[in-house]
Amino acid sequence: MSGMKVLLTAHTAGEDTVSSGNAQGEEGGMPDGDRITHLERLQRWLVNEPEFRGLVTQVRAAPGTGHMAAGVIEGLLLTLGSGTVAVLARSLPIWLRQQRSEVEIELTRGEGTSVRIKADNLQDAESLVRRILDDTSPQD
Repeated sequence: MSGMKVLLTAHTAGEDTVSSGNAQGEEGGMPDGDRITHLERLQRWLVNEPEFRGLVTQVRAAPGTGHMAAGVIEGLLLTLGSGTVAVLARSLPIWLRQQRSEVEIELTRGEGTSVRIKADNLQDAESLVRRILDDTSPQD
């Protein structure tokens, strides 16, 4: 399972999934300021785990019309190896528990399989993360 890529996105509890096509703050998604706040906090949390240093990359949306700077942070791309799945499965529920707002984290594998973790399924979060990441190895 060396080098599996996983995209982490943040959502306000109960909202529809914000896909990559909805990255420029279109209606129905989390407000850009909230998305940045959650993802930046999650990124800081993850890079504090020694196993993830250098493996977390920001995915930015294209800048909107009239904007010169890079777009908002749309997600975090994590490159996982065999030892880091357990660290992610353990770490995400702890991070979610510490959030003041009702944030959900969605993990999406490269082929599109995804799972959402939120405060009301934290007791199952570790098994959900392991299931989606251990389910099938990349078919190379």
